[in-house]
Amino acid sequence: MDYQFDLVRTNYPVKEGREVLVSLISDKINFLERTIFSLEERFGSDTSHLVSRVKELRAERESLKTFLASLEDKNMMLSIHCPVTIECKEIKSESEVTEAYAK
Repeated sequence: MDYQFDLVRTNYPVKEGREVLVSLISDKINFLERTIFSLEERFGSDTSHLVSRVKELRAERESLKTFLASLEDKNMMLSIHCPVTIECKEIKSESEVTEAYAK
């Protein structure tokens, strides 16, 4: 059983589009940082893969800010599409939950 929806499907002026996109990336970074803390504190898990993902997202956020800053003085609209696809997979053991973060 899978599920799909559009998280964002709107046209924005550059400033508002920047706010939406940067907020989404920042929220994901915050979620991962809380997850890292939780996994390390509760299970002593290796979270290097999550730390790498946080670094990737921070770099992407800065790259996006630079790109959008180059558009601010132009008369442009952003058409932002952000589909979400959820693939459901059965958990066979509790260890799969913590291992899933490694992927």
